[in-house]
Amino acid sequence: MNSLSIIIPCYNEEAVLEMTYQALNSELKKLNREYEILFVNDGSKDRTFDIINDLSNRDTHVGGISLSRNFGKEGVLKAGLAHAKGDLIVVMDADLQDPPSLLHEMMRLIEEEGYDQVGTYRSSRKSQGIATRLFSEAYYRTFNFFSDVKVPINEREYRMMSRKVVNTILLFSEQNRYIKSLWSWVGFKTTHIGYEDIDRAAGKTKYNIKNKLKLAKHNILASSDKPLKFVGTFTVVFGVFLMVYTTYLVLTSNLTVNLIWAWLMWIQFMMLSVIADYVGKTYLESKHRPNYIITKSIESSMKVNK
Repeated sequence: MNSLSIIIPCYNEEAVLEMTYQALNSELKKLNREYEILFVNDGSKDRTFDIINDLSNRDTHVGGISLSRNFGKEGVLKAGLAHAKGDLIVVMDADLQDPPSLLHEMMRLIEEEGYDQVGTYRSSRKSQGIATRLFSEAYYRTFNFFSDVKVPINEREYRMMSRKVVNTILLFSEQNRYIKSLWSWVGFKTTHIGYEDIDRAAGKTKYNIKNKLKLAKHNILASSDKPLKFVGTFTVVFGVFLMVYTTYLVLTSNLTVNLIWAWLMWIQFMMLSVIADYVGKTYLESKHRPNYIITKSIESSMKVNK
C-alpha cells in the first residue's frame, strides 16, 4: 500500500497550524496507511516553527524543516519535495483553503485509474472581490498566451503526485521556476478536481496587489521565452510602420512628428525592460545558488521510501 507525504509550506502561520494539523490528521487516519505531515517553515517571523516542533513532539507522523530565510513558494516547495519520504506526495496550503476531504478521491484516481498527477482548481471564487477575480482571470489568460505549456485557469497548488513525477521535478535546478508550469511541462497522465472556494481558517493572506503583480511577471518570464520573441517581432513590425509614417510626416510637413517619436521611445523603453528582465534572470542562473538553505530539520517516523 502506498505511503503518503503531505507537504505544507508555512510563512507566519501560527494562527492556523493547530487547526490545520487537527483537520488533516483526522482525515489521514481514515486512509489507513503510513503517512507523514511535513511542515516547511519559510523563514517565518512568528512562532510557526515552535508550533511545528510542538506538534512533532506530540505526533511522530509530523516532520518539519526550517529555512534560513524567506525563499518564497518555489524554494519552500522544492525543499519539501526533496525531503518527502512517501510513495505519493501532496502539496497543500496551511490555511485550510485546500480541503483534506479530497485526499481519498485523489488517491483513488492515482491508484485505481492510473493517473500520475491529480491537480485541483477553484470552480468558483465567490469569497473574493470582483477585482481579485478579474486579476486572476487576466493573469491565467495572459500566462497561457505567452507560455508553451498551459496552466488550467484557477488552478491551485493543492496536488497529489506519484513518486516518479516528484523525482522528475527534482531534476530541475533552475533558480527562476514556476511549479505550476513545471507540472504541466513534465507531462505524465494528469487530471484535475474542482471545488468551491473556501475562506482561510485563520490569519491573513500574504499577497497584496503589488506582490501579485510581481509574482505574475516572474511566473510568465520564468516559464517562457515568448515575451522575448514578441519583443523581436513587435520591433520589426513597428520599424516598418515607423519608416512609412515618418516618410509621410516629412512629405506633408506635419509638426506632430516629435510627439510620435516620443511615443515610440516610450514603447522602446518598455521593450528594453523585458529584455533586461531576461538578462537579469540569466545572470542569476549563472551563479548556481541553491534554491533553499535548511537550518533546522525534524524527522517524522516514516521510513525513507524513494
